[in-house]
Amino acid sequence: MYVEGLSTLICEGERCNDICGTTICTNAPVVSHLQFKDDCFLFFLSWESETVAMNSIFATYEEASRQVINL
Repeated sequence: MYVEGLSTLICEGERCNDICGTTICTNAPVVSHLQFKDDCFLFFLSWESETVAMNSIFATYEEASRQVINL
């Protein structure tokens, strides 16, 4: 249930252009995150602005869910 919240926060970050995902080829869809039962893979550019945006997303998620993200 909490995983949906994290996914929503990441999608909102994408919508606001705070983060952007990646593609594997020219016409492939953009992928920013893949979530599984107990894992999450994140794909974003290693720019300082995107790192700050992801840290903000993590802080919001941790505060709302009372779960701590293991980086």
